[in-house]
Order: sequence, then structure tokens, then C-alpha cells
Amino acid sequence: MSSSFAAHLSRRSGRGMGVLVALAVSGALSAGCAESHRSLLRPVGAELARRGLPEIGSVSPSQVRASEAVQKLLASPLSLQAALRIALAQNRRLQAQAEELGVARAALTAATLPPLEASATYHLGTLEIDVLADVLSLLELPGRRQAAHAQLDRARAAVVGHAVRLAAEVEISYGGLQAAMAKVTLRQLHFDAASAAALVQERAHEAGGATELALARKLDQRETARSLLGRAQVELLLARERLGKALGLSGADPQWTVAEAPPVLPASAPALDELEREAVSASTELEMTRASARERAQRAGASRLRRFLPSLAVGAVAETEGDVWSYGPAVRLALPLSGEADRGAAPRRCVPAPGSA
Repeated sequence: MSSSFAAHLSRRSGRGMGVLVALAVSGALSAGCAESHRSLLRPVGAELARRGLPEIGSVSPSQVRASEAVQKLLASPLSLQAALRIALAQNRRLQAQAEELGVARAALTAATLPPLEASATYHLGTLEIDVLADVLSLLELPGRRQAAHAQLDRARAAVVGHAVRLAAEVEISYGGLQAAMAKVTLRQLHFDAASAAALVQERAHEAGGATELALARKLDQRETARSLLGRAQVELLLARERLGKALGLSGADPQWTVAEAPPVLPASAPALDELEREAVSASTELEMTRASARERAQRAGASRLRRFLPSLAVGAVAETEGDVWSYGPAVRLALPLSGEADRGAAPRRCVPAPGSA
């Protein structure tokens, strides 16, 4: 259990029991200071462009226009870039992750506002109005601002990381679908050749120029080719479903296809000694970890003083009795009497000595 000692000093006449109405006033934001959703995504779009990916929501800023643009892209065979644009525009998890940028931006805006508090008490014709500013919060503003910046950086890194993982899934699924299409084409050619060979063997057998064993072998080859073709067609359907899921498409969308040309491989393989360095520099998980560490460090530094001095606020008080107003300074001070200063300290345990029962 812990308690605190609070003293409120002011010029006032007597003060009775009354109803206290607490109003938290943090200021008003002008429209010019509020960033739009697209401006919040601009740094994310720049990072995605650096990685060779389209921007989030690059199909169209409006949902209606985005749907029309997606339908237009689906009308022709999809290239890899078109598939990436559709996926980044329609993925609901990515959109929800991008909304966290607005929350982080709101926290940054709140961290830069002066902390003010107003309260009013009315009792038996006496009205008292207090306006106080938390001095400790003013001292903590730089640390809170840096913590909010770190929170915004972490949110941006999370959006970029989700977009990169989604793009990797789309690219893998896209290549898998192209490979499945090529495999079906190859199996179809194999089946057509086996069917033609079996037909020729049947005609030869009818004319007495082929044995039963030779005919059985050709028929077996044809049925084997038929089985392989059916398996390839099933794999094609599964690959199409995987890509459609990554793109956020459903059965209500029109039939769509992808370009049949296989992806172009790089001219040379990347140097193995540079892969680790590039992976570390491009890792969004490491960026999120660093931002979280900065945020925790700033918030921990801002909370140290609160352990010993929970509240210190100064301001003004105005009081009226009838038509007479009186004014004066106001100070609110809270000091920990027990337990508050030790809050957050590491718990201590009694360790039995060796040999003790």
C-alpha cells in the first residue's frame, strides 16, 4: 500500500464539500498541422521505392476508383509489377498496419502539446476555477517527443516489413503460377505425343504389324501421361489459388491470367560476402527493435523523476462569491510517503544459506 501527500495552496475564502468537475484541456489542433494519410505514407513509399516495390495504395487513393483500377488491371494478363500493385492496394492486414501510423502520429502530436488541466467546483453559490500546468510534464516534453518519434519510426518499419513480406509472397506465388502453367503445357505436349503414339500402335496392331506387348506398353505410356497431366492441372489450380489469396482476390472477381513469360534471372549471382551486410541493413525487424529500444529508454528516463515527485503543478485560481471575484496563484504538490519511491525496484528474495534446512 502507498499513499501520497498533496497540498493545494491558493488565495481563497472557505471551501466546502462540492461536486468536482475535472476537464483535461490539451489544446486544439489546426487543420494545417494535421497530416493526411498519404503524407504519413510518403516515407514508407520512398522506402518501398528504394527496394523496387510500388507504393501502398498506388492503384488509386479512393476505394471506388481503386476497385475500378483493379478490374482494369485484371482485364489483361498480369505482370509482376501489376500483381504487386494490386496486392499492396488490397491487402487488409497491410491497410490495418498502415492505420497504426495515424495512431503513432497522434501520439507524437500529443507529446508536443503543453499539459494543462482545468477544474471547477461549485458549492452554495461559490464558484472556484483552477487552471494548472504540470511542471514535470513540461520538463519531460523533450523525452516524450523523442519517444513518440521512436514510436512513429517503429510503426513505419512495421508497415515496410509487412509490405516486403507480402511482396515476397506475391513474387513467389507469381513465379510458382508461371512454373505451373509451363508444366501443364509440357505435360499436355507429352500427353498428345503419347496419345498419337498409342493411336499409331493400335492401327499397327489391327493390321498385324505390332504385338500385344508393344500395344500394352504404348497404352500404358498414354495413361501415365494422362495422369501426369491431371496432376499438373491440379497443381496449376492450387498455384492460382495461392496467388489469388496473396492478391486479395475472390471468386467474385473476373477471370484473370498472368504473363506466360518466365521471370528473367539476374545476369550474375550476388556476392556471398555482401549478403549478410545487405540483409542486416535492410532488416525491418532490426529497425523495429532499435526504435523500440529508443522508445523504452526515453520513457524510462522520463519516469525516474515521477518515482520521487509524482506531481508538481503551478497555475492560477479564481473564486467568486456573488459578484466578487478573487484571484491568486495555485500550487499542487504530491509527495510519496511510502512505497512510491521503491516502485519499480527489483524484487528481493531471501536465498537460504548452503546447508540450511
